[in-house]
Amino acid sequence: MAVSSTTRKQQFTLNQVTDEFDFTFRALPDVPTDIKSQVTTNGTTYSLVYTTDYTVSVESDGNGGTLTLVNAAAVSKGTITVYRETTNTQTSDYDDYNQFPSDTLEEDLDIRTFVSQEAAEDVVRAFKLSVTQDTSLVDTTIPPPSGTKTFGWNSAGDAIINYDNPGVVSAIATAAATAASTSASEADSHATTSSDYATASSSSATTSASEATTALAAAASIPSTPFSIANGGTGIATTGGSLQVLRMKSDVTGLEYGTVVTQSTVAVDDVTIAYSSGTLTVKDSGISQAKLKTSQGEVSATATEERLTLPGGEYGFFPQSKMSTTDAGNWLIAIASPFKADGGASGLAGYTTYATKLHMGENNGDTIYAQQRYVTASGRDHWIFLLVDKTTKQIISSYQAPDHPCYGNGGDEIEIPHPFGSYDPSKHEIVIVDNSILAELSPLITRKNSLLTLINNACLLDDSKRPKYQPREIIEIDEYGDMRGDVIATGKTPDWAKIKIMKDEFELKRRMVETLPDNIFYKKMRLK
Repeated sequence: MAVSSTTRKQQFTLNQVTDEFDFTFRALPDVPTDIKSQVTTNGTTYSLVYTTDYTVSVESDGNGGTLTLVNAAAVSKGTITVYRETTNTQTSDYDDYNQFPSDTLEEDLDIRTFVSQEAAEDVVRAFKLSVTQDTSLVDTTIPPPSGTKTFGWNSAGDAIINYDNPGVVSAIATAAATAASTSASEADSHATTSSDYATASSSSATTSASEATTALAAAASIPSTPFSIANGGTGIATTGGSLQVLRMKSDVTGLEYGTVVTQSTVAVDDVTIAYSSGTLTVKDSGISQAKLKTSQGEVSATATEERLTLPGGEYGFFPQSKMSTTDAGNWLIAIASPFKADGGASGLAGYTTYATKLHMGENNGDTIYAQQRYVTASGRDHWIFLLVDKTTKQIISSYQAPDHPCYGNGGDEIEIPHPFGSYDPSKHEIVIVDNSILAELSPLITRKNSLLTLINNACLLDDSKRPKYQPREIIEIDEYGDMRGDVIATGKTPDWAKIKIMKDEFELKRRMVETLPDNIFYKKMRLK
């Protein structure tokens, strides 16, 4: 049969008497269970169960059918929605060299058409980003439901998070105001009926009335809709100096921006925004759309020599170091050394581009560590690299930081795919660790037990599981406009960061590491 209509649902009024409802949309005659129904009564919707609550007969040519309620009196008054939800399978088996099965093929094509129509109708009812939005810059995953919470865009405009529901808070404040107002009335009544307690009751009434006024003012000051970040990465939408939120149109046909607050200055994420001539702009005293901070990363070596790329590179401050034991021995830590920790000649090659590296090693079977604090605008991904001996499976060197080793060291993960200068593919294996271990290690971190200390001493690689690598982001500070990536923000360099960032203004660029090089493995770790 031809499928000339895109309709897949119809609605009817329930009166607890009528028990048959004729629908006209296309359906498969031999699969009446594909016809579903939901009842909406006083704003509540629930589904009916096939056979228990209703049955369906479809016309032999597929042009409509009838839904029959088993007990119409038992179904609440309201609206019943009858719709098609086609089972998404393909059960036909076409034999070679037989007569062409046109009827079977046509029914299979009808099923594909039904499924695509239903998917299209589902998509129309879904929240969607504009077709002009770069979807690689935002995460539209809805956070888990949480009581009395609502959700909206975060301050960066790139992810959805839960917020306190202002409507709930407003209701609580209004309830408090009503209770206080009632208390005031009761106190006033006591004052007029009991002269012995007139003074005390009058005082109580005055106090309660004051509390009522304060509570009502607090309730009135809370917006009825939650604050949302609009316009993707910019964080705000402006009309006549007003901050906007996303809300449903009054005719329920779509979404629109609505005013939340109108004022001359607004503080958003510690940055002051001023209104002037119809435009909201970031004041020079703040950082324009880009918030810098400092982070810290560390490296370690359990070998006679290793040349390690330090986290933060050119944006790093002077590194600190420690050893895993106080025993005297042959420890090595230098920018470059012609010797190993055991006194032998270094076998590491030189490097011809600027990078922040340390030549580290030990000769006692212990571990030497270095950490460096640096200026960054780190993304959401943490990076843990391990250099592992292929034979013994022992960790030789390690790296951990909120930024990839290439950050501040040339800014190219293709040229600097890992931090290990001694890597020999015939002897070593490079591993990037799945970040799920961080949830277990974070509560254990102290000043003495750093993250790498815990990884080296309290964890093992879990070769029984091979997690799927998920693309990670790299955020770079680009002072000269010559780095790869999409510009996600511009910034004015704050005074405290000018010791490391030479330009007064800079760009933040993001790029994704979609896949790992063939010589880098992605694994989980577990506690011993």
